[in-house]
Amino acid sequence: MLIGSSSLCFLTIGSHAAVLPRFVRDEIAGGAASIGVVMGVTAAIALLLRPFAGSLSDRIGRRTPAVVGGLVMAAGCALLAPAGSLATVIAGRVLLGAGEAVLTVAAMAWLIDAIPEQRRGRALGAYGMSIWFGLALGPQWSVAVLDEWGYPAVWEVGAAMVLIAGLMPLLLVEPRRVRPAETPPGPSASAGAGRWASVPRGALLPGLVFVLAAYGHAVLESFGVLHLSGRGLSPGGGIGGAASVFTVIAVATFGGRMAGGWLCDRFGPWPVAAAAVLPLIGCYVIFAFAASFAVAVVAAVLCGAGLALLYPSLAMIVADAVPAHQRGAGLGIYIGAMDVAFGAGALIGGLVVAGASSQVALLSGAGVALTAFLPLLVIGRRLGVGPGARLARAEASE
Repeated sequence: MLIGSSSLCFLTIGSHAAVLPRFVRDEIAGGAASIGVVMGVTAAIALLLRPFAGSLSDRIGRRTPAVVGGLVMAAGCALLAPAGSLATVIAGRVLLGAGEAVLTVAAMAWLIDAIPEQRRGRALGAYGMSIWFGLALGPQWSVAVLDEWGYPAVWEVGAAMVLIAGLMPLLLVEPRRVRPAETPPGPSASAGAGRWASVPRGALLPGLVFVLAAYGHAVLESFGVLHLSGRGLSPGGGIGGAASVFTVIAVATFGGRMAGGWLCDRFGPWPVAAAAVLPLIGCYVIFAFAASFAVAVVAAVLCGAGLALLYPSLAMIVADAVPAHQRGAGLGIYIGAMDVAFGAGALIGGLVVAGASSQVALLSGAGVALTAFLPLLVIGRRLGVGPGARLARAEASE
């Protein structure tokens, strides 16, 4: 049920990527700057609210934030239907981002609360699949509805989807919440445990790993088509087109989610997270030099495999590292790190492209991803696994 709610949420989020820029340009005469603001404000609001949303779900339970988040998203979609000004569109997108932040953090924390520890990896893999399912198919349904019935129908269908997404948690029994007194204090507890936006320390390093490892993917998403078309590929879709490379990434990521979750349950999340960084580094390097569709497809498969392993493994590390009564806040920090990665990648990558080239920007992604092993070593040392832990044991024995 929670995975279904997430799928409906991201089917709506994904739908806006395909039709909203055209709506701003054609219906309210907005330029490139207006489109950028409209598309970016949702992620910015979600990033700001995720820590508060996580702390809220820790305090009052998961159900109410999930339901309210869906209702707020529906209001944001409904506001777009009569929109005749840029301000109205921005207001709708602000509501969409606020509702998404609250709903997704609460749903993800609820999922971890309800699943036995030995099956969390597979559950998180399935949850990640729901996100990619929505983002991949959202543009397809929205374009089909737009062509048949126009923009108002797109916003109305999206509003109905997220309304259902928000109501679905009402059909579930919420697990008993763990109170602070029931959780023994530990090194991952937050000094701000009594505040509305606590920051569990156990979520910070996994979030940093994701930012460093996925920065290059954000560069690729933002400039990949331009880069590949500049190296001789057709910019369009279809076999041999640069745009089709991103379909390969989506399919590889979607297909690898369950495998990534199973590997986390079988071997633990730290080895899987460490292994995830390697194909991402290879992906960025190969993309930087790719001059044919076949080579780009190899890089795309590596990218999908790395992302499929990275998401559930780091989420499991967060879930295990933070106290149970701060799980929502910890996951809010982690999901917020994903927003930072994709926002910073587009911004910094754009500066590198402007100052050097898209090839240099992609190679910078590989270099940044390589530094992700530093916080991973610290995490491994804390967990008692990996080279960092072996070094600590060697130092202790001397």
